[in-house]
Amino acid sequence: MNPKKMNSTLWYSLGLVLLLCVAFPVLAVGTTFARYRTDADYPLVFEVKENAKVYLGNITVLSEESESEKEEITFAEAETFSWQREGNTAALTLTVANGKTVTESEDKTIRVRLCVIGGAGLWQKDGTAEISLVLPAEEGSEEPETITATAKTINPGTILHSEYGDGWVFTFVDENGKELFWDLKGGEFSYVTFKITANVSQIENSSQLEYRVTAEVIE
Repeated sequence: MNPKKMNSTLWYSLGLVLLLCVAFPVLAVGTTFARYRTDADYPLVFEVKENAKVYLGNITVLSEESESEKEEITFAEAETFSWQREGNTAALTLTVANGKTVTESEDKTIRVRLCVIGGAGLWQKDGTAEISLVLPAEEGSEEPETITATAKTINPGTILHSEYGDGWVFTFVDENGKELFWDLKGGEFSYVTFKITANVSQIENSSQLEYRVTAEVIE
């Protein structure tokens, strides 16, 4: 027998065995990895909420509502609102509407919420500053409704903290601690007017307060 041919055959056999030894664990690992990915795979459902469009501005009442006539108003958009001093109180008034004018409106009902953000530099005499929300008198009542805000610190790691940093968030809640909201009915011009008040005897600078309006389509 030819020794060279025998050696070639031997090396070929050894090489084939070595190749199979390397390929087998690779194939085994590949199969296990694929199975893991399949087992871990599950459907993801993303819910895309429709953006709610609201407009901030000022309402002017041209004539009051009566038994024979409806209230006549005008609405003018505004980009900024300033605090007005009223004795020991600073007040800011704004209207949130579902249209740019009284002849325009969104088709769907929009739910709005209001809160006030206060910077960490708010001067406090006793506890947090007193922030209140004054709402127009309801039908059958002559006195406006006043709701005192609940103050909480802005927690690190939250969206509010990333936007405003350290500070306070003042929310308006009902007797059960649920955050208040107002619905702007779709298909007609709807609005709500907010008057925010702050006790300036407890606050060095009212410009440290910012209002925040959030809106969502509910139907």
